[in-house]
Amino acid sequence: MIGNNHGRTGRIPEYSFSDEHISLDPDFPVFMFSFSVSHDPIRNLHCHDVLELGLCLKGNGIFIIGNAIQPYEAGDVIAIGPEVYHRAKSGAGMEDLWYFLYFNPEDWEAPANTPGIGKLVGHGEDAGLSLLMTMLTDEIRDRLPDCKTGIRGLIITIMVLISRLERASVEDTMRRDSLPQVIDERINKAMDIMISAENHQLGIRELANRCNLSEPHFRHLFKEQVGMSPKHFKTKLQINMAMNMLKDKDLRVVDISEECGFESLSSLNRLFKKETGFAPLQWRTRQQK
Repeated sequence: MIGNNHGRTGRIPEYSFSDEHISLDPDFPVFMFSFSVSHDPIRNLHCHDVLELGLCLKGNGIFIIGNAIQPYEAGDVIAIGPEVYHRAKSGAGMEDLWYFLYFNPEDWEAPANTPGIGKLVGHGEDAGLSLLMTMLTDEIRDRLPDCKTGIRGLIITIMVLISRLERASVEDTMRRDSLPQVIDERINKAMDIMISAENHQLGIRELANRCNLSEPHFRHLFKEQVGMSPKHFKTKLQINMAMNMLKDKDLRVVDISEECGFESLSSLNRLFKKETGFAPLQWRTRQQK
């Protein structure tokens, strides 16, 4: 069903891109499968030649879509257009489960997706979209009589909602579109190293060395490719991971600080408040409410 093309290098490197071709059944042109990021980590940036929708059923983690880091949790929806590179990582020790769908909107008489779309919609941002995705996955899974009519109607409605949400974030879209759509393999490698828990304490110079780049060139290339400095990316990554762990009320903030690689508890408090406007415990309380 899915074919990988690693023709960029002639072999599959440790850190690679993959361009995946999705073969759709002409009589039922949508492919859906369940997937656990925690059981089978998505280690490398990849893209598809069709639209991808995803519904998170349980767990949490982070998605890297294009140049953006976006935390996810149960009920969230992703929409990723063709040729948009992405990857995911589940939260530490967290069991997660997704439904992923591949299709061309035009095959279902739906509005074409926005070129280059790469969006994660939180269930708190639009609960209706999460509900519609649940209904769509049920229709595709059960394939009851007249299911094609139901699937067509749901896909059309979902695509309209996604288009509206995308238009509402024009500034973010313009910023994203100004960045390269394909990230250099060396920068992908650096991002992968940063995500690995055992590498939280690595400095920028060591990251550059591991990517076979001088530190100045590494900093320049990273900023050019990702739209932020390596330090800022690392901080956002750590904070998003801390957000996921804070949802577990039994975890102590000091343990979260250590697990996410912050230098100290005070460092977590300072950087978390700078990024979110709240101290970690305040943020946890607001989430629980």
